[in-house]
Amino acid sequence: MLGWRVIFGAYMARKIFPTSRRAAIWRAHERRCAYCTELIAFADLDLDHIIPYRLIDRPAELVKLLGEYGLQRDFDLDSPLNLVPTHRRCNLQKMGQILPQNAALHFLSITHNKYDKVNKIERELKEQALKDKLTVLLQIALDEGRISREMLNSLLANYSEAENKFELLITLPFLDSELRGFLSSTDVDSLYERPILPRLYGLDKLAMGRDTSSGPEKIYAHNCREWVEATRGGYYPLTTYDIKEEAFFKNVYALVVGLAQAKVPKNSFISDAKVSISNFDLLPVSLLPIISGDDFGELKRFESEGIGILELIDIGKVKIISCPPMSLTLQYNYMALYLDEVLRADLNGDGFEDMLIRRYVRALGGTFGAGNTIALTRLGIDQPFKVMDGIQLDVDIA
Repeated sequence: MLGWRVIFGAYMARKIFPTSRRAAIWRAHERRCAYCTELIAFADLDLDHIIPYRLIDRPAELVKLLGEYGLQRDFDLDSPLNLVPTHRRCNLQKMGQILPQNAALHFLSITHNKYDKVNKIERELKEQALKDKLTVLLQIALDEGRISREMLNSLLANYSEAENKFELLITLPFLDSELRGFLSSTDVDSLYERPILPRLYGLDKLAMGRDTSSGPEKIYAHNCREWVEATRGGYYPLTTYDIKEEAFFKNVYALVVGLAQAKVPKNSFISDAKVSISNFDLLPVSLLPIISGDDFGELKRFESEGIGILELIDIGKVKIISCPPMSLTLQYNYMALYLDEVLRADLNGDGFEDMLIRRYVRALGGTFGAGNTIALTRLGIDQPFKVMDGIQLDVDIA
């Protein structure tokens, strides 16, 4: 596209921390923003330097400030002692400012008190990562026919109960290989940085652009981290093909967010009740695609009248295209809706099992296609599925 100024890393130079470090600080600070004290969704988590990192390029000013705070000259600005969890919006408001001394000392005292807890959580995550090698070895043994699927499921079920490991219910194709098997919070680092593109039958890079005062800019995203940073910076996919491919980046990001806080559920009205998204009588109409104001009004009316997807199937408003286990394709008003279960776990800490769902909509006979990831929960044996609260699976846009 003529007129686009291509930026190959200017925006991506923002300080990036391993997700294990981010998760450890987030948990140690009770998942609250240091500046506004409100709860932070993992999807909205930033880590802010109390003493701004930009002072690295101004050593004289940095040494003077460290002296005023009673800190050593070799104080590590990237240490948990200098990092606090914040909302994205709160971090943007601070924008690298030097805090008043009283405020800075207040936050530094908090990080000092949390330091041991942060290191303990991060150490546990790394130790768990070593244990994850067992899963890889078991999967190889299965592939080579050394153990049966039944034996593997039994071993991993016991292992997952003890280690907060969860089965990936779909196969995710990355650049280097396909992802499958069991995952835990220790996998979020590799998922965040793992190259997604190029893939077979897909784009070789995701082109994203934004308009600036100096003209249009374009960057390319190849992994989840690059896509998140670009999205937060106001970049958007440039073509219909990029919009379609972006759905995969959204799925990986939602999986990272889900795994970061997933727990083994104490109660389940999903697995224990042997239900899935193929149970049409449990599906809410809010899952159906909306392409016009009329669709929105119609679905709101159905919802207010307690009409679910099964009733719409019965009257022919919704058609079943396919219904394999843990997957579903429906047609509604010239749009195809694809639903796939990705993961089952307690995703918001309420003790109940939830489902991470990959959702994709496509225009029948057209080129439009887009996707996102949602979470469904079920809180009683007589309850339908509902879209859950308490977890944010998308990226805030600056």
